[in-house]
Amino acid sequence: MPFLSWPYVEGVSAWGPNTSAYHTITNLGYISLGIRGIQNNRRNGKDSVVDLCYATLIFVGVGSALYHMNLKYFTQMIDEASMLYATAAILYGALSITLGRATRNSLATLLTGIIIAVSIAHFFIGDIKTFRRTFLAMLLSVLFQCIWLLSARVPDLKVKQEAQYLALYGTGIEIVGTFLLGFVLWNIDNKFCGQLTQARDVVGMPLGFLTELHGWWHLWTGVGVYHYVVLIEYLRSYIRAITDKSKSPSLIWPNSFSLPYLVRSKE
Repeated sequence: MPFLSWPYVEGVSAWGPNTSAYHTITNLGYISLGIRGIQNNRRNGKDSVVDLCYATLIFVGVGSALYHMNLKYFTQMIDEASMLYATAAILYGALSITLGRATRNSLATLLTGIIIAVSIAHFFIGDIKTFRRTFLAMLLSVLFQCIWLLSARVPDLKVKQEAQYLALYGTGIEIVGTFLLGFVLWNIDNKFCGQLTQARDVVGMPLGFLTELHGWWHLWTGVGVYHYVVLIEYLRSYIRAITDKSKSPSLIWPNSFSLPYLVRSKE
């Protein structure tokens, strides 16, 4: 039906000839999930570390949007660095749960020093290997720390099962699925760019948006990171409740197609 389709605009747009408005707009997924997380965290008792984790998710969206708006080297560095900073914030959230104030401050200083040094090396001398190794090491550290916390610091069977399910689904099945799916779509987009462009010209918009595969990478990975942060928020809230001898939080997750969130008792 022609009235449901309109052609792609030809020529130089506000985004430039080689950039993508769609790839820019899909970063709203990161931003909206980060805002959602901050609002829920503050509604149920503010944890500044959790706020930081959600804020870095917003930063990932902003950094990626800036890059896709102009494809300049400087904004590319912001885009890539934002992912490292978000991972560092989540790692701090996982490691600092059981630490005292002095040790938390030392950990924060150490992680800040690492990401600054790696970012400088990446930006000025193009040291991508150290950047990627640091990023991978932080991701694995988050995984192993969560496994340890679940086995050693969560005695309540119901909470343990809920957290394990969130971990398996959010940081296992869904994270692996979304990141791998996003990676596959991204590479298909790179390899078959010409064919996909022709398909978009044939079907027009808005259906042509479905073939903008790199945009799906943004959406899927945003959901994956959100689950990471909710898991950290749940563990922090529960362990703090044990320490304070207060009522533990509840994980609200109606089904696998909805986004999980916490509700903490006001008592």
